[in-house]
Amino acid sequence: MPDRLPGDDALRDIARDVLSQPEYDLRPGPTRADRPESPLLKWLREEVLNPIDDFLNNLFGEATWLKWMAFGLLLAGIAWFVVRLIRARRRTPRLPSLDDSVQLTDLPVELERSAELAAARGDFANAARLHLRATVLRLEQAEHRVNRPGTPITNCT
Repeated sequence: MPDRLPGDDALRDIARDVLSQPEYDLRPGPTRADRPESPLLKWLREEVLNPIDDFLNNLFGEATWLKWMAFGLLLAGIAWFVVRLIRARRRTPRLPSLDDSVQLTDLPVELERSAELAAARGDFANAARLHLRATVLRLEQAEHRVNRPGTPITNCT
């Protein structure tokens, strides 16, 4: 430890020199209000966030924690809805396909013959599908209309 410490005036001069550097300048600089706001952010604030804030203020008053909780739940619900929508669009109907050896025709007699061959091979699932398709084709021919997938069969007499 040095024998002699600098005097009070010397310490004040050193402190004044250090604090005069720009990183220690405590005067207020430009604020966010001084910068121009982009049109997109302005529209988002005025058209989306302010109405949501007004709605939550009317609903909960000044209870800010309730507002933030409701806003969080709203965002979580929207995110859940978007994820479900994306998954539903990605998902294709996974109906069991007929065996590659089976060829579909528009003649119910041929479909029933193919169903009997499938049943003889032990492929009962394809046999049932082919019998159902033959039945639907017979109904289409009898009613003179096309049954699309999902159309209920109402007149079976």
